[in-house]
Amino acid sequence: MVVLFLVMACLPNFMLPGDPYKQTLRNRFQPPAWVEGGSWANPIGADNLGRDLLSRTLRGARISLLTTAASVALGALLGVTLGLLAGFYGGWFDEVISRLMDIQLAFPLMLLMIAIVGVLGASLPVLVSALAVSAWPRYARLIRGSALALRGREFVEASYALGSRSLATLFKHVGPNAISPIIVFTTFELSRIILIESSLSFLGLGVPPPTPSWGSIVADGRTYLLDAWWISAFPGLMIVVLVLAFNSLGDVLRDLLDPQVRG
Repeated sequence: MVVLFLVMACLPNFMLPGDPYKQTLRNRFQPPAWVEGGSWANPIGADNLGRDLLSRTLRGARISLLTTAASVALGALLGVTLGLLAGFYGGWFDEVISRLMDIQLAFPLMLLMIAIVGVLGASLPVLVSALAVSAWPRYARLIRGSALALRGREFVEASYALGSRSLATLFKHVGPNAISPIIVFTTFELSRIILIESSLSFLGLGVPPPTPSWGSIVADGRTYLLDAWWISAFPGLMIVVLVLAFNSLGDVLRDLLDPQVRG
């Protein structure tokens, strides 16, 4: 299922059924093709400006997935690096990183996101940065615990005995042995970030219009739910299915990578 969404996101413009930005006012609120008054020219209907909803939903998949993937990658890179260093070396650096994690995790998430985007302005780079800020302490806390557990193991002491420097030992031996939980956690983090991105887009704090994202398309149809339910229903369904797909993938990876389950 996740692969299907990736294919949707990678579709080039010429493979889309229509122009996601073209306004055809005579098609305003056209229902899906299987509903009376619908047309296969707009298979799942048209929005309040007559734009093809299928094309906008497919293009919205690219924006939503790109934003989510970039945010998680940036947050993971920052969080894993800081968490490894804090857990392995300890001391004042560990104290500083731990307090920063505690402060941010205690702060209301959506309020923090709204504050960042509201101050810096709604744009793709700002949105990615804000979402990455929400992700890094979760990665740092997870990898820090693994580094604390591994730094006293025999293979770490053997690495020191062979003349390896502490930084080389950290990234060659401790890091790779602590990565399995990160892989599993990332799938669940992707589902969390897609929900936050959709929420911010719904509030008008995501990618600026007319660029479509699933959250902004849902917002476009909220005023017309009784008469034109399809505008919000189909992108909303995509969000639900993608979140469930990421969570299912996480369960599968956890079973594959957990040594207790394999045993």
